[in-house]
Amino acid sequence: MGAGPIRVSTIRHWVVKKNLSPQQRESVALAIFLKASFQFERLQGSFPFSIVSGASSFSPEDLVSNLIGFYNAFRLIPESRMRQICNEVGVDESYRIWDEHLPNGFNGLRNQTLRPIHFPCQECAAGDTTFPSMFSSIQAAPEGILWVQLKNRFVEGRWVNAGRSIGVNRQGVARPR
Repeated sequence: MGAGPIRVSTIRHWVVKKNLSPQQRESVALAIFLKASFQFERLQGSFPFSIVSGASSFSPEDLVSNLIGFYNAFRLIPESRMRQICNEVGVDESYRIWDEHLPNGFNGLRNQTLRPIHFPCQECAAGDTTFPSMFSSIQAAPEGILWVQLKNRFVEGRWVNAGRSIGVNRQGVARPR
């Protein structure tokens, strides 16, 4: 992220257990994706990064659009189908909602959940406005058994060079076995 000449990034490393079933892979992938999304939003809202990013940390659409994008990419759902699933509204209705409910933008409106904030919508009045259940069809795997974020960025090189088997505990600390 950045503005002007100032750029900031972060790197995280995860260890994932081998030979996961397809369902476990999905579950671990979602968990890691969500952890990274939440960490990024917290970083974006912390000092001094908030000076650069303004008030965009946890803006109402951030985590929800990340979640929808994850399902879109992971399940290979075409964009046109995703628009149907999400009950996309037209441009004019989008502008009306914005002008009526958010004339000054999002300002202090924040969303730290994976559920959308709904605004009254004329096009939606006859339709289903519940968040599509498909976006909760994968349960994120808890950290510590199938995956863990490494506590330190690097694994000791001498362990790797010696061909030693490396284990990672539930706190993300790597140790030779």
